[in-house]
Amino acid sequence: MWVTPTGPICKYLQIGPVGVTHKVLDTGAIQIIPAAVPEWIQNSADNIDYTMVINGKDMGDAKLNGLSLGLGYSGVDPKYLEESYRIEQNDGRIVKNFTVGTLDAQVGLDNVLRDKRNDFLVRAVVAPSGQFDAVYDAGWKDYLATGGRAIIQERLARYEEVYGVKISLPAGYQI
Repeated sequence: MWVTPTGPICKYLQIGPVGVTHKVLDTGAIQIIPAAVPEWIQNSADNIDYTMVINGKDMGDAKLNGLSLGLGYSGVDPKYLEESYRIEQNDGRIVKNFTVGTLDAQVGLDNVLRDKRNDFLVRAVVAPSGQFDAVYDAGWKDYLATGGRAIIQERLARYEEVYGVKISLPAGYQI
């Protein structure tokens, strides 16, 4: 029988021994450090390959979790991760999933449009910065012409029909 670790065991599995794999800051936050000896190298953040069942960082205290999480990403100001964690834990909400049923315009196009979308997004991301807009715009135009426009238009009409709400697209948004 598998039991999810708690308390000191849970903490130890995630961060290892103090001074070897982490240090404790004045705030109580845990900062992971390069392992002092090869036997203690952790191959993943919070030793996740051993602690998957913990599903996140668990230092035993929500504030400490946020402070410690904030130190876990190099090159990112910890305050952003601390705030993100606070919002996730306290202000998160589940948004209704709006469905409008099968769209006639979409039948037979799921794979084609998914592949087109993935292709043009990848090409846009790897394009030289001066060419991003041109590559993205050409890909979007092709996506719409291949059936994306009809799907969007049908989805908007169906949404209004099912939910009684008319969606106004942003100014300048062309479909």
